[in-house]
Amino acid sequence: GVALAWAGIELLRGSAATALPRIHELTLDGPVLAVLAVLTAASALLFGLVPALHGTGGPVDESLRSVGRSSTGSVAVRRLRRVLVGAQFAVATPLLIAAGLLLATLNELKAVDLGFDAQNLLSGAVLLPAAQYGTPAQVTAFWDELQQRVEVLPGVSAVAYSDGRPPNDVGNQNNFDLEAHPATAGGIQPVTPWVAVTPEYFRLFGLSLVEGRLLDTRDEQGGPPVIVVDRAWARRFFPNGGAVGQRLHEGGCTSCPWTTVVGVVSNVKYGGLDAPDEGSVYQPVA
Repeated sequence: GVALAWAGIELLRGSAATALPRIHELTLDGPVLAVLAVLTAASALLFGLVPALHGTGGPVDESLRSVGRSSTGSVAVRRLRRVLVGAQFAVATPLLIAAGLLLATLNELKAVDLGFDAQNLLSGAVLLPAAQYGTPAQVTAFWDELQQRVEVLPGVSAVAYSDGRPPNDVGNQNNFDLEAHPATAGGIQPVTPWVAVTPEYFRLFGLSLVEGRLLDTRDEQGGPPVIVVDRAWARRFFPNGGAVGQRLHEGGCTSCPWTTVVGVVSNVKYGGLDAPDEGSVYQPVA
C-alpha cells in the first residue's frame, strides 16, 4: 500500500502539475504512515486472534474430528468467517467510495477555467528584509532594478508584479461600500479579493478588456484612486451594466477619497478552484 501510494503521488505530480495548485506539497506524511502501521498491526492481531480464541473453546480432538469431517468447519466457524469477511468489506467499501469521489473531484478541478493560460508563466515570491529596505525609495529602487534585469533575460516577454497569484493565493481580501448601493447602518459590507498589480499584469496573463480601460502608469503617480474589476464583480453588483464610473469607499474608510471603477476585465480565479467566483478587484501596486 505504501509503495502504491508513493507511485500514485509521483504519477499525480507528473500528470497534473499544470492543472492543480500546490501539487509539489503532496507527500507521504510520517505520522500518517505511523498510524497506518499501527492500524495494520492491530487488524492483523484482531483477525488472527479471534479465530485462535474460537479454536480454544473446545477439546482439541473434537476440533480435529470437526475439521476432518468437513473442510469448511462447523456452523459456528462458518458464521464467524462470514462475519469477519463482512466486516472487512464494510471497512473497505467507504474507502473505495472516498477514493472514487477524490478521483472524480480531481477530474472536475482539471476542467475548471482558471481565466488565464498558465503555459510559459513563471512566478515567485520575494520578501524584502525591512532592515535593508527601510524606506519606500529603497523598496521602489529594488523592484525597478529587478524588473529591468529580468526583462532582458532571453525568452522573457513580460514582467509584472502583484501581491496575489491565482488560483488560490490572494494576499488581500478587502471590504468596501458602494456609493450606488451603500450598506445599511450596522450592516456587513461586501468583501472580495483585492489584488495590487502593475500595468503589465493584464497583458502577461492575457486578460481581455470588457469595458473601460486598464490600469496604466498615470494611475501610479498619486492621482485619484482607481480600480479595475472583473466581469464577475460587475455582474454581481451591477447586473444591469454600468460598472465603469461607479465609486466606492474601500476598507471601511468613509473619510477617504472615492475610489472609481475605470475598467472591467475577464474573470480570473483567486479564491480557489472549488470556490464560487464572486468577483475580484485590481488596484495599482504603487
